[in-house]
Amino acid sequence: MKTILVMFIMIVSLWVTPALTQAQDEKARFHETPGGFHFGLSEKIELANTVKYLVPFSHDEATLVGTGLCYGPFFSAQVGGRWIADFLAGCALGAVSSTGENAATGGFDIINLLGIQFGLEVDAEHRKPFFTFGINLLGLGEQLLK
Repeated sequence: MKTILVMFIMIVSLWVTPALTQAQDEKARFHETPGGFHFGLSEKIELANTVKYLVPFSHDEATLVGTGLCYGPFFSAQVGGRWIADFLAGCALGAVSSTGENAATGGFDIINLLGIQFGLEVDAEHRKPFFTFGINLLGLGEQLLK
């Protein structure tokens, strides 16, 4: 059921995003982009590989290192036309700890602020939640060079 829901959300976002960005492009032709802070729908939603640390809520369990795919982001923030943050990307990760504990998780990156990513993941099989943390230096460099 969760897989069907995630697939439905992805399909709807692929359908809605081009229509919304086209409307924003037409609006931008008549108005100059404001020089201050701007928050809105992300211009580009894509599927990207990612590597993250998964820190369990309880301190007596091992931290896992996970890799997988994230789809999004759905919202972004800019200052003076320069990217500073992305918000809400759906992620699916496979993770393993140094002690051999493993988990398949699903969840969201809540924010990617200047390449530093924070989110929440849940191991549905064991009902264990995790904080996620990652650094995306290549993504940061790519955004700042625009």
